[in-house]
Amino acid sequence: MSEHEPNFSHQETETGGSIFLERDGERVAKIDYRRAPSGAMEVHHTFVDTSMRGQGMARKLVAAAVEHARRTDCKISPSCSAARAILQKTPDYHDVLEAAYLP
Repeated sequence: MSEHEPNFSHQETETGGSIFLERDGERVAKIDYRRAPSGAMEVHHTFVDTSMRGQGMARKLVAAAVEHARRTDCKISPSCSAARAILQKTPDYHDVLEAAYLP
């Protein structure tokens, strides 16, 4: 990881999780997911604080979710429109995108 890449934390439960960046004890960027019955990561929410916008943070969050999906051998089902747009526009991510969302 380069010095310019954020150091994301990951909190996971049996039913889902969150990949996030904290600053001064507050989450300033996050992507939330829940586990679908199929085992897929259903990405349902992406948030980037106004102080972090314009830095490609949503793309970095999606990239972290893709890395997690690859590590855990699961697909991503993006109900969040921001995450879905990034995943669909990035061919390198199509290997983890559920077939129903492939462009």
